[in-house]
Amino acid sequence: MKHADSLHEISLQNLIGTKQPEPITGVASVIDGNTIEVHGQRIRFNGIDAPESKQYYDDAKGFEYPCGRRSAAALDTSWPPRGRCNARS
Repeated sequence: MKHADSLHEISLQNLIGTKQPEPITGVASVIDGNTIEVHGQRIRFNGIDAPESKQYYDDAKGFEYPCGRRSAAALDTSWPPRGRCNARS
């Protein structure tokens, strides 16, 4: 009789495998404050919430503030980062 500790562990990860995503290389264009595009493929940054590029808010004086454009401009001035970005699926 076999003991339970000799059985293989069954998990979703074991069934589907651990294939890593293919690297995406090329020049990135900033779409908005949390999204870039490389060769037509949009990449959204995980854990960052930023306004959409066409989004506006009213400032304290009631004037429209282009927060979406400003967040995209902030990312554009800091992009590309030094080093390498690795995607997580």
